[in-house]
Order: sequence, then structure tokens, then C-alpha cells
Amino acid sequence: MKAAHRMMAIVLVLLALPPRTLHAQQPRQVNLQAAFDRGDRIAVELRDGRRVSGIVGSRLTAGVYIKVSERTGAETFVKYRTVRAVLDPDSGAVIGIPGRVTRDRRWVKPVVITAVVIGTLAVIPHSGIPLCLFNPHCFD
Repeated sequence: MKAAHRMMAIVLVLLALPPRTLHAQQPRQVNLQAAFDRGDRIAVELRDGRRVSGIVGSRLTAGVYIKVSERTGAETFVKYRTVRAVLDPDSGAVIGIPGRVTRDRRWVKPVVITAVVIGTLAVIPHSGIPLCLFNPHCFD
């Protein structure tokens, strides 16, 4: 009877372990555009298999500059969309996978509004920006 209980306990423990170990192995999703600050140590694996590690430099909308050599100051630009995995800089283990990269469209609204205002002012007579300004023969 004790052997049956012992066998049942072992089976229950084995059934309980795989989901926990699988859950622990799943890397978290990382928003690359907000994950790192200038001066952070970073290591990434790119989609072409290359690994880049170094110090985060300037961050741009499309990617980040990584200083790969302290001695020479050499930097490489890594586009967010080319990153396959974020690695631990010391061990090289995968600690995150990039989440969806969003495009920065904050410039669209001001540009459209400015174009509409200038277009409207250019068409309206006596508006301060007459069409005459766009005609080179107007001042003859």
C-alpha cells in the first residue's frame, strides 16, 4: 500500500512540474523602444544570427546606437525590427523577445494641419498670403 501511495505521489509531482518549468522558460516580451536608457549594457541577437553587445547610445524612433567598443568608440545602429531576442549581457541567455514595434506618427497631425491652413490662406483673397506671392510676375 505504501508503494502505491509513493508511486501516486511521484506521478502527481511529475505531472505538476512541466507547466511550471515551461512557464519559467518563456521569455517575457520587451518593448524595445522604451526598455533601455542611454548608458545601459545591452546584448541582442539579430534576425540574421549576429549578436551585438555593448552600451546603449542614442535612441531613435527606428532603432538604437550601441557602442560596441569602449576603446575605439565604434558604434553600430540596430533597427528595432531586426532584433530577434534580448540577451543577458553577461551570460548570453535569452531574457526577452521584442514585442510589436510601433511607428511614431506624431508628426502627421501637425503637418496636415499646417498644409490645410497654408492652402486655405493662399486661396482666400485678402488673407495676408495672397496668391500673388507665388506668382513671380505679380510685382512687375
